[in-house]
Amino acid sequence: MRSFIAFLATVLGLVLTAVAGPAIWVDQNLVQESGFVKMAQPLGEDQEFQVALASATSRSIVSELNLPDVLSEAITPVVNAAAKGITKLPGYEAAWTESLRRSHHLTITGEAGTAQPSGFTFDAAPMVQLLADSVSSKLPVKFTAPKQVLLPVGSQAQRQVLDFMVNYAPLGYYAAGGAVLAFLLALVSARRRGITLMVMGVGVALIAAVWKVGGGLAAEQLLTRSDAEALSGVLGQRLANEATTVLDSWFLIFLAAAGVLFVVGIIVQAISRSREARARR
Repeated sequence: MRSFIAFLATVLGLVLTAVAGPAIWVDQNLVQESGFVKMAQPLGEDQEFQVALASATSRSIVSELNLPDVLSEAITPVVNAAAKGITKLPGYEAAWTESLRRSHHLTITGEAGTAQPSGFTFDAAPMVQLLADSVSSKLPVKFTAPKQVLLPVGSQAQRQVLDFMVNYAPLGYYAAGGAVLAFLLALVSARRRGITLMVMGVGVALIAAVWKVGGGLAAEQLLTRSDAEALSGVLGQRLANEATTVLDSWFLIFLAAAGVLFVVGIIVQAISRSREARARR
């Protein structure tokens, strides 16, 4: 009976672990603003993204001016030249961080986020304003950036999946607590605690492998779209890459934890056998 209880508790603990890991990851890296900004921050230094960003912001400025074609053609090279060096402008890092914060509010925490027709909504207004401030001194006209420059990434179906993940992510902490209790019950009930620990280690390793494969696929499905040459397409692909990178770090942590459980299990089992051997003498 004790072995059966230990088996059920171990299985329950592994199931809860499989649920808790992705949920907590989503909460810390998508739901929480600080985690999202930290995850997406490296995008600001990505070369391909910089090229797409420069092109999109320069087009936004020229279109907002509503100038005659002749004057627009004369101004466009000035704007394009400034846009190509947008990452070198003072205040770029702050503008990029503010864009990420606004985008997180629109997509995740803000009331407007539930109404967005895309999986993710990026607000490039702070970047456009930075470029506008830079080129205003070089142009015969003054430019005021719009309050929002929204770039949709993904589809409504992806939006629904993201909403589901965000709403249920906080439950991951309860699942993690349940997993800990289940594993403790398994250890208390088990006759062969060393073997139980080894089974836990193997189970956690398998779960981590499934996360690594499934997490990368999920990120691509949630954030990528067909127009890969546009800024929104580049943004979606790069966000998926950054999410996968962060997920890989979690994979290594859980893999290390699995290894510790397995090694401790071997040691406990060896000690147990040694005691049994001495008792038989």
